[in-house]
Amino acid sequence: VQTEDLIKTIKLRETAKKIGFEKLILKSNKMVGRFTTTQEKYFESQTFSSVLSYVQKNKKGVQLKEKNKQLSLVLNQLKDIEAVQKELNTILDL
Repeated sequence: VQTEDLIKTIKLRETAKKIGFEKLILKSNKMVGRFTTTQEKYFESQTFSSVLSYVQKNKKGVQLKEKNKQLSLVLNQLKDIEAVQKELNTILDL
């Protein structure tokens, strides 16, 4: 079980990186993905456009927040790693 969880976590981090997250936090059925601050062109990319489309289509439980010039995507009510992976894959598929 621990090995499976580790593999799921590694895959989740890879997906998060593809989306443009520098950091991913999972806590209390909530995911916070902090976007990159080192690549200014990222916010003009197709990937970021997909993130914005996802936010517009899924207003319930989804927030885009800015704090201290750091943009984050917050997803609420995610029960496990699989649920987070599914939502991140949805973003990549847009």
